[in-house]
Amino acid sequence: MARRIRDRDSDDGALYLVPADDTPFQDPDAVRALAPGEPPPVPSRASLPEILFTAAALATQRNCPADVVSNILAFAGLLLSFESHVAERVGGDDNMNHEYVRLDIPTRRAVGLPPGVSASRCVLLAVECSSKDQGWASFEPEHNGTYRGSSTWVEVAVRKPTRAAAAAATSIDGSEGDGRVDRGSGAVIETESDAHGVTEEGDVEVARVVAFCNLRAARHFRRHVKLYKDPTGLVRNVELGDSVSLVLRSQYPGWTNTANFGRITAFFELEFDEFSFADVPFPASLIDREGASGGDSHTGLCSVQ
Repeated sequence: MARRIRDRDSDDGALYLVPADDTPFQDPDAVRALAPGEPPPVPSRASLPEILFTAAALATQRNCPADVVSNILAFAGLLLSFESHVAERVGGDDNMNHEYVRLDIPTRRAVGLPPGVSASRCVLLAVECSSKDQGWASFEPEHNGTYRGSSTWVEVAVRKPTRAAAAAATSIDGSEGDGRVDRGSGAVIETESDAHGVTEEGDVEVARVVAFCNLRAARHFRRHVKLYKDPTGLVRNVELGDSVSLVLRSQYPGWTNTANFGRITAFFELEFDEFSFADVPFPASLIDREGASGGDSHTGLCSVQ
């Protein structure tokens, strides 16, 4: 059961990076704090017109083939992105299974992709959450302040509209889920009896993974970020029109899981097939930026030398 409560605690101001899903690890203490001034490992967000304009410059001014254009854009971090975030304190206990943040990725039609452009491949999913448990434990005090013995954690769930999910309701490796939660390894899992069930919105959950655990018996929030980028892992389930959620979990009555910030960002690589690069206009957003700053209108755009 989840409840909204007044914010009275803060985190330590640091962002803690959880090993990405393509980096094998078994030790939950492999989490590390980003150094002061170290940028988060998430690409800057660019608008669709800005990405298309850069693609057109590569194709028309440097004669790059369409597949090379896609590769350059991806390497430069110019990816189509969608984000959802929440800055509200919510807590709960008693076998908690609460959706805290939900990103509804728009469909191709809603995105407005022009003919000859597709975004069928999610190449990066970044999840961030500031959370904590109840701040105390009555047993195994040697684990307090570490990730060992934690009974609260955060999961990432992917849902598809029922018409698109009939063939996808298995775990990522193709096996049926058994309801077990492997929080220590961070492995891809199937969770609980409601996994793959039809939600009230008519969607089907097709995958769920553990993102990270809370510190055990810690009084202050800790903000974690994790990247999913293994093409054979979680991101292979994410497409336009899907939804992705951060879910707060607790294993036993008395163990609380409280969050005060969460964010989900999905990045898609653009692909081009018989797209007319010559028809791409100069992005209005860059014109507005030039007027506001009085500077070079190409500031912030990948330059072509």
